[in-house]
Amino acid sequence: MAATQTSSKLTLWQSLATHPRLTAQSVRAARFLQDNEMYKQYPLSKKTLYPASSPAHYDRLVEAFEKSAKGIARPWWKVFFGIW
Repeated sequence: MAATQTSSKLTLWQSLATHPRLTAQSVRAARFLQDNEMYKQYPLSKKTLYPASSPAHYDRLVEAFEKSAKGIARPWWKVFFGIW
């Protein structure tokens, strides 16, 4: 997972570096998100992160984000049938 986070960080900073309207404020905001500052400032309980109705929701969301950053998409039939 650390290798995935490192490659994601490189991709984030590379895309920011080539953005035509890059500002110091957007760089600070990206670093704030990268360093997980909001979570540190406002930690979430296990009950919030793993709701009873869908305990794997946020884990799937993170997995989908990481795969999309790599260009890996879910097949149409998995989307259609709601299979993860």
